[in-house]
Amino acid sequence: MSGLRVRTPKKAKDNYDEAIEEYEREQNPKAIKNRVRKAQKAAEQALVTGDKMARCGAALKLLGLRDDAYWFQEPVPVGEVPDYLDIVEEPMDFRTIAGRLAGGEYGDD
Repeated sequence: MSGLRVRTPKKAKDNYDEAIEEYEREQNPKAIKNRVRKAQKAAEQALVTGDKMARCGAALKLLGLRDDAYWFQEPVPVGEVPDYLDIVEEPMDFRTIAGRLAGGEYGDD
């Protein structure tokens, strides 16, 4: 038995390693561009085939995918801008609008 080699099995990846690999794939610029393209394509299709509310959601999605949309993605943190509500009487952002659309708060008229 002196010439025999024993092969040890490779260590199976644990969930942590898999999560790191998935995170790195998701952060890949090509992967990000592909996800944006898919989202744009789906939204553009909904603009054509959807009902009124689906079209509103699709338009909102397309606006949110724009590079310059980051200003409107989330509500303004009022704690960081104390006089914001003195200037803007009815604050609105894409997340709030999307939530209201999903919750049926906007009429179909």
